[in-house]
Amino acid sequence: MNNIVNKYQIYILLLSALLAGCGGTRVVVTDEYPIPSLKKYPYSAGLVIPPEFSTYIYQEARTDRGMKSVDLGAAQARIIGNVLRGMFATLEQYESRPESISVDVMFEPRLEAFQYALPAETSVEVLEVWAKYAIRISDRGGREIADWGVTAYGKSGEGFMSNMGSIFAEAVRVAVRDLGANIILGLPRDIGFKSWLDDQGAELTP
Repeated sequence: MNNIVNKYQIYILLLSALLAGCGGTRVVVTDEYPIPSLKKYPYSAGLVIPPEFSTYIYQEARTDRGMKSVDLGAAQARIIGNVLRGMFATLEQYESRPESISVDVMFEPRLEAFQYALPAETSVEVLEVWAKYAIRISDRGGREIADWGVTAYGKSGEGFMSNMGSIFAEAVRVAVRDLGANIILGLPRDIGFKSWLDDQGAELTP
């Protein structure tokens, strides 16, 4: 048992040294995130993705965690856009909220929090990532349907790669995919959105 504990402690120390020795790793998250094949709501949707969301880069303030920045913007914008394209008949995308709304329902996501935990901080043999989002949903008349909260969680595999950027990017890629899955599963359950759907009276289409 002591040998196992010692081996784990050495493992954590080695990984911590790897993180600290990177001089501030910059991570850019890349993935395809294809449009999912789903039954669609027969409505037009709009998506407001401002530049500060699509180009968002998390900057680490501390110098002792081995991380400098995480370029998350393009990935989070792509997954939300592709998921909504899979869920609705059509999707229009905007950089700012239009003065006149010509779609049935409008989505405006914002990132409220992003954080991560290193193995040395949690004594768990994975690197973990969390993100918290809120998505304002409004109807054609601009009336708010919901301000819906959705989370994302990701972790690296049990077998760590030797490159810090690869370790971190893998955890964030998993978190972004989790965000997409949570939108697909959670949106139909949101009380405000369900009420809006009931008022529309239409059914999903293949």
